[in-house]
Amino acid sequence: MDDRGGEITMAAMRRLCVAILDNAIAILRRSRFAAGGRETRLVRETREWIRVDDYDSLFSFANVCELLDFPADRIRQAIRGLLIPVPRHGRRAAR
Repeated sequence: MDDRGGEITMAAMRRLCVAILDNAIAILRRSRFAAGGRETRLVRETREWIRVDDYDSLFSFANVCELLDFPADRIRQAIRGLLIPVPRHGRRAAR
């Protein structure tokens, strides 16, 4: 494979990682309106995906951030306000 093919592949991988991160942030933004079991589970899974430092899974939060040259801890800090706990029974905790 020539260098140009490698660059196109890396550019595509970066676009995919941006889309994955964007989707996670969108899920957390919608979490304020999570009312059902599926949506609540999706919010919990997204929060967990962000929280865990997993370098073994190809599209883990840590690897996505690394591929994009984003410091994972700083990105976590930036979206911390979206990480509102969602109780298992589907209702948000009272503040």
